[in-house]
Amino acid sequence: HDVVAELGEGLVQAGGGVLRAVGDTRRPTQYLVAAGLLNVSLNLLFVIQFKMDVAGVALATILSQGLSAFLIVRNLMRAHDACRLNWRLLRIHPNALRLMLRIGLPAGFQTSFYSIANIVIMSSVGTLPNGSLALAGNAAALNLEGMLWTTTYSFHQAALSFVGQNFGGGEYGRVRRTFGYCLATLIPVVAAAGWTFYLLAGPIVGLYNPDPVVIEYGRLHMQCCFTLYFLCGAQEVVSGALRGLGVSFTPAVSAFFGIFVTRILWVWLAFPQPRFHTMVGLYLCYPISWTVALVPNAILLFRKMRRLGR
Repeated sequence: HDVVAELGEGLVQAGGGVLRAVGDTRRPTQYLVAAGLLNVSLNLLFVIQFKMDVAGVALATILSQGLSAFLIVRNLMRAHDACRLNWRLLRIHPNALRLMLRIGLPAGFQTSFYSIANIVIMSSVGTLPNGSLALAGNAAALNLEGMLWTTTYSFHQAALSFVGQNFGGGEYGRVRRTFGYCLATLIPVVAAAGWTFYLLAGPIVGLYNPDPVVIEYGRLHMQCCFTLYFLCGAQEVVSGALRGLGVSFTPAVSAFFGIFVTRILWVWLAFPQPRFHTMVGLYLCYPISWTVALVPNAILLFRKMRRLGR
């Protein structure tokens, strides 16, 4: 299941990235929506109707991923521009491969930094009073945070795609405007969404677990992260803009020190202290790490923009 699902996901991500790179964000979104609806429908059919349990969920995932991969690949095969996919011409192009690895490998490592640091933080949540309830509240908040992350990542993709397009086309004025539009739109949207979740934390977390202790832990998570999530969004937009300009190593280094090192040091050094050994004390590392990662990237991007202006 994992191998087939990841293969389908890889085709969707790669093919969708090609379409988004030329400004077509509508069709990849439509294909993902169709796959999502199919996934939900098949889950209900296989699990409830056919009693297939885990096997039914796995099969639904494979079929939905297969649908989105098929639609993306068919679209590329029917294209009439440079994005056209011709299976007979597929081969490794060394120069293109080196360029993709130079951009892609640092981005992959950057994502792994987030994941490893989050694992360490999740293990620390269990050491809080009522550890199992703290984990339940934290898990509910993380599910909701996934919605904020999706919103944030869409602006990252927009900055990456359109900054890259205009930079490649020599439209340097548009590069600066594109970044400005992304940042100016992201901050109010993500801030409004984050504060809405936080203000409605009680009833929303209660949908996952009605226990008052679980709800309180979920609310504390949102208090630290959701209300300042626009900092994460700003960091992602700046990182996307830098990648659009062909700079990938520096955002990865900033993520390593700003996200990974900062969070690990906070968990090891600050969190064990009595005044920080709380949910709020633990999750303060999130806005701090976002800021530490944002500042050097923002300085570098500002210098790049100044050079483009000249």
